[in-house]
Amino acid sequence: MPGGLSVRDQVNVRLSDEAIAILYALQDHYGISQSAVFEILLREKARAEGIKPNPLVHSGSGTAKRRAHAASSHRPRNHSKVQDDG
Repeated sequence: MPGGLSVRDQVNVRLSDEAIAILYALQDHYGISQSAVFEILLREKARAEGIKPNPLVHSGSGTAKRRAHAASSHRPRNHSKVQDDG
């Protein structure tokens, strides 16, 4: 988009009372929005884990859609699967 602006999507999450209290504390501490707190935390965690973002495809309405491939599953991967020999 012109001027360095980007499309932003709304993501709704449910948080525990403790997580909400931490979110408010971080928001007050840094003087930034709740969205900015989440973006900072997500980027820092991904960097620490060596995770790169999945590519996003923006539709005409501006809603980001994940590319349809196995790596974009919303379910956590279970890397500790035990093979059944039976």
